[in-house]
Amino acid sequence: MDRGDRPGIPDVVIVVTDGKSDNEQATKDEAIKIHEAGINTFVVGVGDTLNTDELNMIATDPDFEHTYFAGDFDVLVNITQDLVEHTCFDPVCKDRTTDIVFILDGSSSITADEFLMLKDFVKNVVNRLDTSTTRVGLLTFATGTNIDWNLNKYGQKSDLLAAINEVTQIGGSTHTAEAIRVVREQMFTTENGDRIQVPNVIVLVTDGVSKDVDPLPEAQKAKDAGIAITCVGVGNEFKQAGKKAQDELNGISSDPDESYVFEVGSYAELEGVAAKVTQRTCYPDVCGTAKIDLAILLDRSASIPLDDYLLMLTFTKDLANKVDIDAEHFQIAVVTFSDTITTELVLNQADSREKFINAIDNFPLELEGATNHADVIALANDVIFTSANGDRPDASNLILIITDGVSTVKTEQTVVEANRAMAAGITMIAIGIGPELTENNVYLGTIASDPDELYVYSIQTFTDLNTIQNNLLERSLCPSNNTVCSGITDIIFALDRSGSISTPNFEILKSFIIQLLNGLDIGENKNRIGVLTFSDNAEIIINLNEFFDVTSIVNTIQTLQAGPGATYTANAMAKARDEMFIEGNGDRPDIPNVLVLISDGVSTVNPGETAPEALASKQKGITLVTVAIGDQVNDAELSEIASSRDFMFNVTRFEDLPNIETALRKSVCNDEDDCTSIPCLNGGICIDELVSHTCQCPADFSGFNCNHECNGYIDLVFVLDTSGSIFEANFDLVKTFVKDIILNLPISSSKTRVGAVSFATSAQRNFYLNTYFDNRELLNAIERIPYTGGATNIAEALQLIRLDIFKEVNGDRASVPNVVVLITDGASTVSSYDTLPQANLLKNSGAHIVAIGVGNELKPSEIRGMATDPDADNALIVENFFNLRLLEADMLTMTCFDTDDCTSVPCQAGGQCIDKVNSFECVCPNGRSGPTCSLTCNGEKDVVILVDSSGSIGEDNFKKVTDFVHDLVDSLEIHNGLYQVGVATFADDAVLEFHLNTYEKRSEILNAISSIQYTKGATNTAGGIELARTMFSPQNGDRINADNLLIIVTDGVPRVRKGEERSQADTAKANGIQIKTIGVGPNINADKLKELASSPTDENVRTVIDFNSLGNQIESLRQEICA
Repeated sequence: MDRGDRPGIPDVVIVVTDGKSDNEQATKDEAIKIHEAGINTFVVGVGDTLNTDELNMIATDPDFEHTYFAGDFDVLVNITQDLVEHTCFDPVCKDRTTDIVFILDGSSSITADEFLMLKDFVKNVVNRLDTSTTRVGLLTFATGTNIDWNLNKYGQKSDLLAAINEVTQIGGSTHTAEAIRVVREQMFTTENGDRIQVPNVIVLVTDGVSKDVDPLPEAQKAKDAGIAITCVGVGNEFKQAGKKAQDELNGISSDPDESYVFEVGSYAELEGVAAKVTQRTCYPDVCGTAKIDLAILLDRSASIPLDDYLLMLTFTKDLANKVDIDAEHFQIAVVTFSDTITTELVLNQADSREKFINAIDNFPLELEGATNHADVIALANDVIFTSANGDRPDASNLILIITDGVSTVKTEQTVVEANRAMAAGITMIAIGIGPELTENNVYLGTIASDPDELYVYSIQTFTDLNTIQNNLLERSLCPSNNTVCSGITDIIFALDRSGSISTPNFEILKSFIIQLLNGLDIGENKNRIGVLTFSDNAEIIINLNEFFDVTSIVNTIQTLQAGPGATYTANAMAKARDEMFIEGNGDRPDIPNVLVLISDGVSTVNPGETAPEALASKQKGITLVTVAIGDQVNDAELSEIASSRDFMFNVTRFEDLPNIETALRKSVCNDEDDCTSIPCLNGGICIDELVSHTCQCPADFSGFNCNHECNGYIDLVFVLDTSGSIFEANFDLVKTFVKDIILNLPISSSKTRVGAVSFATSAQRNFYLNTYFDNRELLNAIERIPYTGGATNIAEALQLIRLDIFKEVNGDRASVPNVVVLITDGASTVSSYDTLPQANLLKNSGAHIVAIGVGNELKPSEIRGMATDPDADNALIVENFFNLRLLEADMLTMTCFDTDDCTSVPCQAGGQCIDKVNSFECVCPNGRSGPTCSLTCNGEKDVVILVDSSGSIGEDNFKKVTDFVHDLVDSLEIHNGLYQVGVATFADDAVLEFHLNTYEKRSEILNAISSIQYTKGATNTAGGIELARTMFSPQNGDRINADNLLIIVTDGVPRVRKGEERSQADTAKANGIQIKTIGVGPNINADKLKELASSPTDENVRTVIDFNSLGNQIESLRQEICA
């Protein structure tokens, strides 16, 4: 730095040589050092004695941009311009203040070499940016998204270029919508470096069409939030997709497409569009194609200190930095005034942004004299806006006057000249600075065009000029942006005027509402407007049928005063719903209803009523939009109120309200009839709504557009894990999966109902089965389920469903199946001992459980134990949260198709068939058994099965043992009470699973067997037999007239209480218990099995080669038991 290097300024080295290095290795070492230091290195080779490989090694990558060749020194001049353009940042981007996020497609269809060229393209663009004023973030995406760095991560260009080198390709499919959503919600935030009043830009580079959901809605949300989107389509896959890919990028990008969409055939061609992409990126086109002749009138009277005047000049330059100054867009003249008038620039004097800014830098700085508004306005009207000085007949003429006080020269003539200018078709915009004008807004209004909300700005200090820059551009200078909503909606504004809002802030709020109304087409057959205010109670100010013109509504709003009192939000919603959205007060059937609730704080009067009132309003079809001001609001409460996150707006100060005007107006504007395209299929009836449509589907069809066949109706409860191991981004994927399922279900009070429970350290009921009967409201409710973090308490969630959700008072219906879909990423960590018992209680109450496990932190046996049999259909495990979507088709089949499995009469011998979810159950007559009553099973027995759970078996083999036990029991005559079954396991210790009299139904016994957990440990056969003997007792279900049978399944010899097992077996046999032993695998001791078994041993001892062969023993064993 002591030799002139400047921090934050890009470093460039240009090497000019006509030969080879004398020491190639040393040259290479030094080149590596200079690259690592982030220095951009260009090489110019002259003549024909060069080492091309050496020159490419010295130059920064890519070589084609940093290596130049000339045949001799005479022709060096031919490469000068190209070299200059590459060694400097793009002149158009100098001093540009922009926040840019690159979204790079990292899907598997892009090769590694192509991804390197993609990164080179990004470096090429970044190299052209002025990173002293521009911030850059980057996200890569495929099936998932990865934020490589946020906007506030790197401030030096060298650091950015180094970071780009480290970006890795993540692989997978192309999920563009999710990438845009993450950038909008997570990267363009103040905590991650997004700057207020600075344009936001996305540069999306992709090789193909999105393979997931339609990205256009997410792109529209981004554009509605003020984000400009530039798209680059590249490569063969993009070309092969043809019009579909082009249409998608055109839909994603900002308008016009020809300015914001770039297409190249190969990755090598990306460098050819880098310059154009850079200019579009660092210069988001705020005013579009607007053609404007602007005269800026700057006050240089003696009352303005020099520092403040310099701030005014800086503001003028910053304003010019945001527009395109040329013959087809903006021309800007500048006139300064005190008691004398000086023309500094006429319209056609500075024909580029650079020339304009340079001229401003050379303005004289003498500040003196009084304030003469009349003459400066007259000069602009009579002199500046003439063809000789560049006035264009097809351009809009605007005057922007910036002053710190009222006119003190020719005061009476000021309004006359302003009116004369406006009569000539000039739009007058006034900015007043300081107390004299902030307290006297009337004066500014007399010299500005109407309405004041668009053309009058009053600020306290010159430093506040920056805060109005974007609003000045979007609201006042670029009239094409002030689009009027011509849709048809019934809109009510509910304004908080409680004591926490000061009189000045309430005045700002009124101005904001008036400004918003000026962008709505209001009329009896257009948008209707109602207004209410609320504090301790709500008061109706204007009903929907009271005024059909904006002037009357504005005049009424102007009379409102701030007041005292608390904040009774619930009462505002109730009054709007019950007294305003009614036909007698102007509400129109079949026209969307919107309530815009604006408040600066949390509900303080009866806050417990807020969520229920919001729900009641939404159930009536009212879209609730919230506008929160300041830091005293409650995000959780707002989430409960708003119809969705898309209808939630917040600003930090009342002064910031204009920043959300465009997005808020678009959110309440129903300017497109979504039913025009006839989207509802299969005879569905389309109902146009605020931002979309609803299809009323005929019987047996469901889905957003009635595109899904669905004839099954269920009571469905989703159980969602929100524990800390999931992380919020993954929980969003869970909610997306759930919403995708719900979207295709026939939701109504008479068809499918949905409830939800979430759990972490404890369980939380999110909503009952009878809370929502509307698909959209249900989707919004799922979206509002919060991520909490914490431990994993599945047991409490399952208990909550059984005791609270599946109750008639809470919407459960006896006539339809109960289905539970549980999604978790890990094993229970709270009350884990109770998880499977609670699952069994829930299944035994008639619920069908689908357990979905995600990731590798699971306990698979717990997933299987919770799920309804068979595991193949109901115990589902996926590798990651992105793969949840692979289950959607199966889930929809299960929840949608009501196939009566009893139609085929599967139950034999007169067995009664009971239809279940995707299955059936046969109730067999006496003497018959098996899943279809196809088997004969006589006699009456109490059977205890003792299962070895020691470490030598392993979890996979233990699952085969429990499957064997499950299928054996399923073949016995359980229903009529002829056979009773109990189960115990043993390892280090013996464990009672259930007694002979614990369960009476076959389904309950089978559920319990499926839930048995593997324990590991040594082999305590003696302890197992000892426990089994106690199970054959009257209090535990043993019957005097029934034979007692003990079946022992083991894979080895006893290791604990070794030697006692024989005496325990002898005691059992002496008590009349028949013992059958089954040995599995190569480590069994046949003599020991015979020692334990009853006589004759050839009938009571079985050995099998391995656990896979256990199933082969079921039929012969069943015949022995049933004989």
